[in-house]
Amino acid sequence: KEFLSGQPAKAVLAHMSKAPQVPLHPHTMVRILEEAKKLLEMRAKYAGAVMKVSVPNSRVPDGGEVAKAAMQPQQRRDAKVVVLGDTHGQLNDLLWALACLGLPSPLNPYVMNGDIADRGTMGVEIFAVMLCFMLQFPKHNAVVINRGNHECLSMNAAMGFKAEISGKYGPDWGNLMLEMFGDIFALLPTCSVIGGSICVVHGGVSRNPEQQMQLLAELPEGVRRSEINPRRIEGDPYQDCYEDCHWADPQDAQGSMPSTVE
Repeated sequence: KEFLSGQPAKAVLAHMSKAPQVPLHPHTMVRILEEAKKLLEMRAKYAGAVMKVSVPNSRVPDGGEVAKAAMQPQQRRDAKVVVLGDTHGQLNDLLWALACLGLPSPLNPYVMNGDIADRGTMGVEIFAVMLCFMLQFPKHNAVVINRGNHECLSMNAAMGFKAEISGKYGPDWGNLMLEMFGDIFALLPTCSVIGGSICVVHGGVSRNPEQQMQLLAELPEGVRRSEINPRRIEGDPYQDCYEDCHWADPQDAQGSMPSTVE
């Protein structure tokens, strides 16, 4: 039986519960990445860099005001989207969230707000679980993975994800998977708009906030790559906006300025 037929995410979760220290077979991992790339390519064609996520069971129309106070407690529990950010290879954090908040499904969608990779040691497994849930519901946005600044191959070389993959799968399989992850990173949406009202983005407000969403909607081909602005181009409005969406940090002062953090 093909692994990705039926309910692959539950099979991966069962493996994680029994032997999380044992990496998934390389054939299985490559197949997950291949199928995920196909689905993300299809999503990128119709959605571009901005993914729309509807709130299931919500009585508030998309684009309407968020009327939490006007809803009954049970309605609020039923009408939800789970947003998780910066799991950074901490598989136990993801498993805790899945146990407490329910498994991803069309009625319980998840938005992973970037930075799955690097720092922790189980980034591959987090991607495997969430990509399998994404593949299990290909016609629904049951799982949306926004790109973070660590979904970038140059960051992965310095911050641990490359070493994690090589340590688990060796140089041959590891180099292949890293290249495949780079292809997937380039296809991940930059932000998700929930219910037509709430923008979820890993970085934040760009240096041109009034045009931020328009620039994202009009990103020219070539901006979304396996590395974020690898040539360090400054002054191009599209490239600046794309980079800011993944890297920008809040500050107390008004306006925007270059980061002073190395």
